[in-house]
Amino acid sequence: IKEKAAASRHASTDYAPKVEIYKKQKWCTLCNVKIISEVYLMSHLKGKKHKESLAALSPGQQEAQGSDPSSAIVEAPEEEQGTGREGAEAEERRKAGKKRARKLRQRMTNRAKELSQLGPSEPSKNRSKLQKLVKDINRQLDSHLSQSVWDVSHVTQLDRTLGELCRVFGAKASVWPMASNDLLGDQKCFCHLGGLASLLRLLLLSVDLPGTSTSTSSSSSSTCGSSRKASGPRRPIPHDKSFKLAVDVIQMVCSGHVQNSCYLVQGNKFVPLVDLLLQYLQVPPEATQPTLSLCGPLLNLLANVMSTLASFDVPQDLEQSITDCISYLVCVGLIDRLAEIFSLILGPLEDADLASVVAGGINLLVGVTAFLHKRVRDVFGERMEDTTQLTLVLRQTELVGLLSLLYAILLHDGPPRHSSVPPILPSLTLTISTAAVRALNNTAILDLRMLQSCIGAEGMSLQFRHVISYLLWHCSHYTNDTLLHELIMAVGYFCVHNVDNQVFLQSGRSPTLLQLLCGLPFEYFSNPRLCQLLYPSLVCACFRIKENRDILQQEISCQLLVSFIQEQLSSRKEEDSKDSQRNHFEHFHHRFPKSSWEEALQFFSE
Repeated sequence: IKEKAAASRHASTDYAPKVEIYKKQKWCTLCNVKIISEVYLMSHLKGKKHKESLAALSPGQQEAQGSDPSSAIVEAPEEEQGTGREGAEAEERRKAGKKRARKLRQRMTNRAKELSQLGPSEPSKNRSKLQKLVKDINRQLDSHLSQSVWDVSHVTQLDRTLGELCRVFGAKASVWPMASNDLLGDQKCFCHLGGLASLLRLLLLSVDLPGTSTSTSSSSSSTCGSSRKASGPRRPIPHDKSFKLAVDVIQMVCSGHVQNSCYLVQGNKFVPLVDLLLQYLQVPPEATQPTLSLCGPLLNLLANVMSTLASFDVPQDLEQSITDCISYLVCVGLIDRLAEIFSLILGPLEDADLASVVAGGINLLVGVTAFLHKRVRDVFGERMEDTTQLTLVLRQTELVGLLSLLYAILLHDGPPRHSSVPPILPSLTLTISTAAVRALNNTAILDLRMLQSCIGAEGMSLQFRHVISYLLWHCSHYTNDTLLHELIMAVGYFCVHNVDNQVFLQSGRSPTLLQLLCGLPFEYFSNPRLCQLLYPSLVCACFRIKENRDILQQEISCQLLVSFIQEQLSSRKEEDSKDSQRNHFEHFHHRFPKSSWEEALQFFSE
């Protein structure tokens, strides 16, 4: 009875259903479609495929279905029971990925470059101090090799040394990306002294890492990249504080320093960190809590390195090595594992360790996708071959479950009441939301059609509408320009040259997504810089759709878009000469294809 009532409610209201997966999944007998949650049930009952199936029925059957929408929904057959997100294609990819990961690991080990190939060191006022601290770390590590457990005094001394390194770099690291010469000198000097190698040695000695050697050499690539099995007795994990401090120091040494970040790749230090992270993430569910606190810092470290590499130009041979690292983290299943973790979150992030994992995982996706932008010259042009298989995994995991994650975090208490003032969201929730929407925008730049197909699918489209509407509503009351700008771009990418997605912008109760965009503050229609951000999304939303254009005309004047397109046409030659860097992806020619500018001008002039 409860399920029938829910189905009826879904068909008649704008109710925001729960994202939780059904224990016993449902089946639509009209469409032969499996339904995995209330979100998918509501989306399917209102979707195009179900409406077409209803239209094919006789008038009497249509009347029966209209009075009882739940009559076509039954429990799925036993052979169809499952998560609904797995398939033969994904399973085959995982098997092939394991084989490819071994080849990638071996290739990167053979390609590894050592400390002597880093180039000349840079002057550092703290060279003597850094040299002493590096020696202290190596002394603690060497003394530990002869013991079966970590001695308390050694751990205390190690924490003291790491804490001192945090103070050396932490006082200056906040100025990134405009790093001072003193900080750059200290960062490079620390790497040349073997500090990074020693810290990585500490991290990898803390557990038995399959496929990784525990050699004591701090300069050999086998420390971090060998494919041999670890030998000897298992060494207990040192205090969590030591682990986190070591990760923090590595992150501060690499932040904004492209040479040190490149060293992690060239010296084959990145891959073992991925292996270590994956080992922590794949422990049995009942044992996740003790190691979960270590996963967040590792994810943030990898994300920081990728973001740094994405922010600088790197040599072509190194670019291939970084691409191999991205291929590796895809092949070993890190993206799949993040999707599994995200799918388990059904409410607000109250656990600090879990929140750190979520934030770190999303930031890693942002960094990886931002780096791959280097290969993109035209968002609407022919898509390059995805050698990393990242876009394939994003498609099979429904964009790593980012929309479902945001839906669960933001709408666990039901749909917002736009007549009231939205609650103030925690800063962490806003940070995660901003990063997640940015990851979606980055994905659109890599493979626009794949993103539109994923978000436009049943279940996903409903979550997208509720999440973006909620965040736009929040930004209308509380200033958050960074988040708002990502939301504006996301709506544009969602609907550009996609009729179904454009029509979807009209759905839901008022204010709809299109109305929310038209209701942004006055400066978005008067400030030239903000107009450059908003108008492309409005063009994408309304182009060739008369109903959307009429809504636009009721809220604002179409003449604004006419004037904007005319201005873009007059300056098109100047835009052609500009390089396609990340900050330029906000420009009109990366948001709406040039081939349609003349037609758009005519459409909005009617």
